[in-house]
Amino acid sequence: MVERSSRIEPVSALVFRVMGVGIGLDTEQINGMADAGKVSEKDFKLVTMHELLGLDIRGLGINDCARPKVVFVKGGYLPAPLEQGNSAENTGRREAQRIGVVVNEPEEIVDIPLAALRHLPQLAAPRGDLNGLWAVALMPDEMIFMMDVRKMIGKTIGEVRWMDEKQVAGN
Repeated sequence: MVERSSRIEPVSALVFRVMGVGIGLDTEQINGMADAGKVSEKDFKLVTMHELLGLDIRGLGINDCARPKVVFVKGGYLPAPLEQGNSAENTGRREAQRIGVVVNEPEEIVDIPLAALRHLPQLAAPRGDLNGLWAVALMPDEMIFMMDVRKMIGKTIGEVRWMDEKQVAGN
């Protein structure tokens, strides 16, 4: 059984599909969702789930999803670039870009009992790097791969910072 912090209750996961495989993001790491067409790339750093998973072989982008949504990652931001008149000390989070992950339209939010979660073996990933995959949920009708989206973003976007100041492995 996988122990996440000291929770006893189930993990609430937003479930969507990547190439037909069920993927779950812990809702505690999500701060909302919007249609991709309504999100300004000026205000948000957008990254596709395919990029985070290393599946961006053909340059899949926002327009390659049938119904693209942007999932906003709680607390993640990119520091504002140093511009004329700005210094590292006075560049604040208000000027920074928040982070959004583009996914194909999520299906549902599912409560996953802790007893249904299993660690993934290190053999499941090349070079022993699970790139944010932390467990598989063995549900009655399917398996859902659980992902730590903050860890995935930290490995993909090196300069990301977190408002809660927690450092994430790979970041």
